[in-house]
Amino acid sequence: MIESNTLPLFPIPTVVLPGEVTALHFFEPRYLDMFADCEEKPNPEGDFVMVYSDGEYTDEVGCAVAISRVLNKNPDGSVDVLIEGRHRVRVDTRYQLHSYDSARVALLRDATGDWDEELATRVYALHRQVLVLSTGDEPSDRFYESRESLAYAVAACSGFEAQAKRELLKLERENQRLMVVRHQLERILPLLQNALPIWKDILSSYSLAALPREN
Repeated sequence: MIESNTLPLFPIPTVVLPGEVTALHFFEPRYLDMFADCEEKPNPEGDFVMVYSDGEYTDEVGCAVAISRVLNKNPDGSVDVLIEGRHRVRVDTRYQLHSYDSARVALLRDATGDWDEELATRVYALHRQVLVLSTGDEPSDRFYESRESLAYAVAACSGFEAQAKRELLKLERENQRLMVVRHQLERILPLLQNALPIWKDILSSYSLAALPREN
C-alpha cells in the first residue's frame, strides 16, 4: 500500500477513480519514457498518478493507477494500455527527475463510518434504471457486491463528466460520495427517459427505410 512515495505524474483533462478501468494512449516522448520506466519497474499499487489538469490549473488530489495490460505497441512508437485506478492520493512536492514530472504523493484514507443503507439503496435503484434505459440490460447483483466504494463503482460506468469525478475524488466519506452520485443519476435519468422515444422513432424510421420496396 502506498503511504508516501515519489511517483510519475500524468496530468490530463480527465479523471480516473479507484477501481475504474480505462484505456490510455501514450504518444508524447516524455510519457513514452514514463511508460518505459513503469514497464521496467512495475508497481501494482500504482505505477503513476493521473491528476486532472486543464493546462493552466492542476488538481492537488489525483488517483494512483497501475498499468494492468499493454494492448498495443504501435509502429509509430505510441503505446495503448489498460490502466486501473488504485488509490486516492494527494500530490505534494513536485520534481523534475526525468523528462516527465514526478511528485511526492501521500495516500488519502477515508474517514471511518458505514454508509447509509437507505442512500445506498437509492443509488443502487437509480443506477439499475439508468443502465436498463441506456443499454437494455439489467446488471447482475454481483456488480455491487464486495465494493469498498459503491459510489466509485457506479460513477465509473455511468458516463459521469470529469467535474463530477473530480468532486468525488476530493471527498473523504462514502456517504458524501453517494449523495453526489445520487444527484448525478437523478439528473441523467430524466434525460434518458426523454430521449428514449426519440431514439425509438429514429430506429423505427431507419428499419422501415431499409425494407425492400415493392415494384
